[in-house]
Amino acid sequence: MDEVVLCTMCKVRGVCGKGVDRSAAAKAYSNPVDKLTSTVSWPTIWSKYCYFCDKKKQRAHQGLG
Repeated sequence: MDEVVLCTMCKVRGVCGKGVDRSAAAKAYSNPVDKLTSTVSWPTIWSKYCYFCDKKKQRAHQGLG
């Protein structure tokens, strides 16, 4: 995700990642110099909201806001 996607609630901040999608194929990143630092990562699941709006929405959903 190279382009910035704005939050649908405040339309000011960029959206935040909500975790990883382990159902999709993992990407292996290898270091040609040091073979011990090769990593595997899964694609990020992106939220529709920024971190702050996501927290507000969770609080409202729990009846705390």
